[in-house]
Amino acid sequence: MYHVYNNLLYDNMPADLSQRYGLLPITTLGHSALGVSAESPEIDEQRVRDRLGRIEPGQRVCFDYEPPGRELWNYWPHWPAPKYDLTGRIQRERLLRIAEEFPIEAGCFCDYPPPFLKFLLQTRTPFADKIGPLLEYRTALEALADYAALPAAFYLSAYHEPGYETPDRWQAWVVAQAIDARRYAPPGKPILVYWMPVQKGSESTHWTAAETREQLELLRRLYDGLVLFGGWRQRWDAQRPWWKTFCEWRGCK
Repeated sequence: MYHVYNNLLYDNMPADLSQRYGLLPITTLGHSALGVSAESPEIDEQRVRDRLGRIEPGQRVCFDYEPPGRELWNYWPHWPAPKYDLTGRIQRERLLRIAEEFPIEAGCFCDYPPPFLKFLLQTRTPFADKIGPLLEYRTALEALADYAALPAAFYLSAYHEPGYETPDRWQAWVVAQAIDARRYAPPGKPILVYWMPVQKGSESTHWTAAETREQLELLRRLYDGLVLFGGWRQRWDAQRPWWKTFCEWRGCK
């Protein structure tokens, strides 16, 4: 069954929205919840544990950790803005190990499967050159490539990032991303995707009914589940074309 998770942020949403429309709960924890700031990329382990301790058992949790500082490699050339460096890899590893202490299903937003680190080292692709002298990082990367704290799921992005706003470029991106994820994700680990009903950077511009249906159909073919996200500083409106189309697509009554 194709699951859809509710992480919408609209004001005045009905309290029973998820129950009425068969949406599952998910918690996305950003920098504030993780104790990360512009001054320090380090997570606050106690703050993370306190937050995870308040989450219902069995619920999915996504750590949205995007480390500040220099970007060291871009392993998907289709991505407009790589967000991965060695510091980020270490912090995400810490988050996943903490999550193992709780009865939750945790993963990291836009994280990459561990085998790709070995792939980088074995092939010495041009991307590896971006991390400086390779020998300086080889030991750390090889150790992390075998880390035991595997995520319960991989959470990727289907946002319309700058440069990928047009339908054809966006489709090429999400297809290439799904292919790479399937190649490296361990068997049995679901690959979920975050999708917003608005154009990123223009949160007041919602998708039309036709755009919504086309995007949802493609994502359903490519990924194991969908996370509805977005709606900052906007009031909920069940009459918007995107929501009515979503309900029809889901077969909601």
